[in-house]
Amino acid sequence: LRTDIKANHVERLRSGVCTIELGFVLGDLLHNLERVADHCSNIAASVIEMTKSGRVDTHQLVRELRSGASGSQFQEQYQQYVLKYSIPRQ
Repeated sequence: LRTDIKANHVERLRSGVCTIELGFVLGDLLHNLERVADHCSNIAASVIEMTKSGRVDTHQLVRELRSGASGSQFQEQYQQYVLKYSIPRQ
């Protein structure tokens, strides 16, 4: 999403619809939203791990989910959300 949003901003700059100053604001917003998403991911991984095994090893859980080692359900849901929230290029 971040890549698509930035690419769309560049297109708006080229067409004169947007300004560089607003690009800085957009960059700050994207950075902060990414940090919030990372925190939410860490919280979710901690809850899952505590429920599943009674211990917290979130980094290992995230590695397993991303690699597909924990089954395909995560990958299937991930792909559904990628499609649902994809942003078309301008």
